[in-house]
Amino acid sequence: MANTTVKLLKELNAALDLSYPQIGYSYYADVTGSGTSKPAIWTITNASGGVSRSDLNADTARKRCENIREAIRQAPRKKAINKLATDLADCATRMNNDIYGNPRYYMPAYMFPAMPDKIRARAGLQLYRGKQYGRGYVLQSYSLPHELRHVADTIVDFLETQEGYNHDNEI
Repeated sequence: MANTTVKLLKELNAALDLSYPQIGYSYYADVTGSGTSKPAIWTITNASGGVSRSDLNADTARKRCENIREAIRQAPRKKAINKLATDLADCATRMNNDIYGNPRYYMPAYMFPAMPDKIRARAGLQLYRGKQYGRGYVLQSYSLPHELRHVADTIVDFLETQEGYNHDNEI
């Protein structure tokens, strides 16, 4: 089963456009150097060697392979979320804190699809009412990457309910 796991992880890295060994998923027997040889799936988070135990691990090899296959099926959705979150981060502009000291970010409206107010509120976006930046949305966040991932996930969820949406389409 180890060879199957390695093959599936290569397929998952390719599906997510991850360039292992700099970043991606890998199957190691001993990453701590302690001599214990229990194989596990590890997520390589950056080229500097940041490693964390993956949530794809399971008690049995069969379940582990099922988890990887499900991740491969979800790869187009995850890529769409990552791309949207990256695009939003590129256009986010830091604003003055609100009256309670919370950091806020402005994002122009053209970065978002037409969506109902209910979806916008679920994503944590508020309408920008000032005149300095133009039409757009404000996001309150102490952790911008985390919040942008939530916004992107909410928007992709909404778009998946729309007829004719494909993850390969531009958002």
